[in-house]
Amino acid sequence: MVARAHLVSYPLAMTDDTALAPKATRRSTSRFLRPWVIVPAVIAFVVFGAVALLLLPQLLLDNWLANQEVDTATVRLAVGNAAQVVLFSLGGVIALVGVTLSLSRHGLELENAENERAKEERRITELEQQRHADGDRELRARFAQAVGLLSDPDKPTTRQAGMYALAALADDWANHGRTDERQVCIDVLCGYLRSRWDPTSDKGDDERRIRATGFDLIGTHHRQADGQPSWDGARFNIQGAIIDFDINFRNTRFASSRVDLSHAVFSGGTVSFTHGSIQGGGLTFSQAQFLGATLSFFGTELMGGSIDFEHCSMSGGRLTFSHAKFLGADLAFEYWTQSGGEILFTRSNLSEGSISFADAKFAGGYFNFGSAVFEGTLVDFDGASFSGTNMSFGGSKFRAGELTFHSATFDGSEMSFSRAQLSGSIVSFGDSLFKSGQVDFEYAKFAGGDVSVGETKFSSQPVIFPWLK
Repeated sequence: MVARAHLVSYPLAMTDDTALAPKATRRSTSRFLRPWVIVPAVIAFVVFGAVALLLLPQLLLDNWLANQEVDTATVRLAVGNAAQVVLFSLGGVIALVGVTLSLSRHGLELENAENERAKEERRITELEQQRHADGDRELRARFAQAVGLLSDPDKPTTRQAGMYALAALADDWANHGRTDERQVCIDVLCGYLRSRWDPTSDKGDDERRIRATGFDLIGTHHRQADGQPSWDGARFNIQGAIIDFDINFRNTRFASSRVDLSHAVFSGGTVSFTHGSIQGGGLTFSQAQFLGATLSFFGTELMGGSIDFEHCSMSGGRLTFSHAKFLGADLAFEYWTQSGGEILFTRSNLSEGSISFADAKFAGGYFNFGSAVFEGTLVDFDGASFSGTNMSFGGSKFRAGELTFHSATFDGSEMSFSRAQLSGSIVSFGDSLFKSGQVDFEYAKFAGGDVSVGETKFSSQPVIFPWLK
């Protein structure tokens, strides 16, 4: 039976065309003289000038030569002077009018140019809005096509093509400036990955290949080589996924993305975050099951982020943080249960932050913090129980940190701090119960550190504390 993806229908953010329409602009009132004002003014000025030339000289003569008897030469001289006064006055008025007309003409030219520029800007804005709207319609059409491909019940290659189509569409939405629509594409892709399927069915191999493609696309979009990952900051809800294949998240960088794999079932294969980086983002595996699978964070850098393993169960397999670097990061393993398998923190470097295995249960298996460096880190095994578990802190260095086993229970387990170095650190077994087993501090070195066993209870079985040598 072919597994079908139960895809959720996600509403698309529609663009309101009215919002894109340019706002009508009011025609501004011109500050400059219009032609229909200038022409009548010129005609009126010509008429005024003609009348002035005819009348003003005589008026001036009457004023200058009132009640005076003058000869003809004096009259002619006075007439000439009066005419000059009138002409000079009219000339000044003409010059003033000319300057006014010139300024008005220049102002009209500027206003026309400004109107043309505004008109061109409106045209460009309308074209850009139209182009954007056309792009939205095209991308939405592609979304429907991609979902159709991913929903094909009969052809696995078509569903795999739908994975690639959704990933490409998510990138195009991001380039279009719509990270919300990018998230919709990612949600649909993750919806397929978390849908139920039967790995043992006849079609199991096809589904395995399709789902591996989906995880590979997530990893590819978080690679460091190309600079800023194109899917950084997105949310990946893959709760309850069934994973029995390899997932390659090597060299990925999750700066602000969050990946939720809670309730997932890892029933084989290897999930590798080797040499990856988590900076402020987070991974959630709460209530996941690890059944013979390998989860590797070898050489990973965790800077201020978090990884949540609360209420997880592990049966066989391996979880490794060897050579990893943690700075101000938090690892939560509260209520972790383990039957067999191994957890490795060998040669890891933990600065500040915390690791909590509070109330965890270990039955068999191997736990190794060998040669790890703890600087100001709180490692908490309070309330945990160890039955037949082998735990090693051999060669580790504790600097101003704290390792606590308060109220823990040890039954047939061995713990080694051989050659460990404790500088200003505390190892506390307060209120713990040792039924049998051994805690070994052979060749350990203390520099201001302290080992506390206050209120610890011991049963009739011998518990060996080989002390400093």
